Amino acid sequence: MVQFRPGAIFGPGESKSEERKIMSSTLYTLRGRSPGRQSATDRLFSWAREHRAQLGLALGLSVLAGGFAALIIVNRGRLADRGADQLTMARMQLSAGRQNEAFQILDEVIKGNRVNPVGLQAAVIKGDAFMQTEKFADASAVYEEAYTRTNHPAYKPILLAGMAAAAVEMKMHAEAVRHFQLFLKDYPEHLLAPRAYMELGRLHRALNAPEESRKVFEKVVALYPKSLWAAEAQSEMGGGPAPRNS
Repeated sequence: MVQFRPGAIFGPGESKSEERKIMSSTLYTLRGRSPGRQSATDRLFSWAREHRAQLGLALGLSVLAGGFAALIIVNRGRLADRGADQLTMARMQLSAGRQNEAFQILDEVIKGNRVNPVGLQAAVIKGDAFMQTEKFADASAVYEEAYTRTNHPAYKPILLAGMAAAAVEMKMHAEAVRHFQLFLKDYPEHLLAPRAYMELGRLHRALNAPEESRKVFEKVVALYPKSLWAAEAQSEMGGGPAPRNS
């Protein structure tokens, strides 16, 4: 009968050919002993046994994180729904001439919906209200703050156009040129692109750059030959209305 002796690898009468069989026994996975050669499955189970506390904690954290994520999604949906109702209230306040009350509502919407369309729409409404009351610096600040915190494809060009328009009203022509040039670079197919070209042409003329101005107006005629924009560009160049193809 072969008896196990601490430190012994082979029992009496056992050859080295039986080393693999012995080294894969659980005797050599006891604490304090040199681990034997194990299969991948054995190693996995051994690791799991030794780290079961950490695994349980990790699983618990994963479940907890999933629960928090679900709560965040639900909460965002509720905030968005409430924000949409608040936008309606803010518009009503503005229509009634109660700008301060409207701005309080809009600020609350922006705070609770900073990266979703409801919050961005609130920023657009607030900026437009400032524009209508000729507070152009305030409008620019609202547009710019929202522009820098979002990559939303529908709102980013509108906010940039608002910044450009505010700069025009403040007679900050060079800044307005930069805004319109960036707009046309990033959003050449946008609905507001023709207007941006027209404003850019006029700005170049205001900055005593007639050749640059003419190039812009010529581009408008080339890009939109059958549009009212083309006729307006021809008029800006002093050439009369653009010919229309029958």
